[in-house]
Amino acid sequence: MASFVMKFLLISICVTVITCCAPGWKKTSSLSGWCFLFSHNQVTWAEAEEICRSFEGYLAEPINKPIDDYLISETLKTGRKYWLGLSDLEQEGTFLWTTSQTGITSYNNWIPGDPNNANSGEDCVLNNWTHRGKWADGDCEWKEYYICQTEDIDGGIVG
Repeated sequence: MASFVMKFLLISICVTVITCCAPGWKKTSSLSGWCFLFSHNQVTWAEAEEICRSFEGYLAEPINKPIDDYLISETLKTGRKYWLGLSDLEQEGTFLWTTSQTGITSYNNWIPGDPNNANSGEDCVLNNWTHRGKWADGDCEWKEYYICQTEDIDGGIVG
């Protein structure tokens, strides 16, 4: 019996590797590799970016439909708007993702008529505008909720 238990433990130790998110972060099985933190406080876009960096993450970047669909499903539950990691701060009209500094490629989810730079000062992007999950450009100094994104953590060997 002891031999069987030792073999079982050895097999468990050798093959059981899990990935997880830090406490407070959310993960969904449909998006392996990513963890998201949905804030409970409102800050400016720059403050949100700094907070996410302090958690070794960045403002969420829904670069494709699966990521955006997940963010929408979570934000619709709250009815809040959230800062995303997309802005045209460097050059008006050229929206770049914060981490890669690349532009929007094939996927976007703008509300009709946006981005519009209303009042000549909307350079940072929010999701869940009009509570339908769509993106809109907003004034970076507005105080809004934010979503941080990071890669999931290798939980190590379990056994």
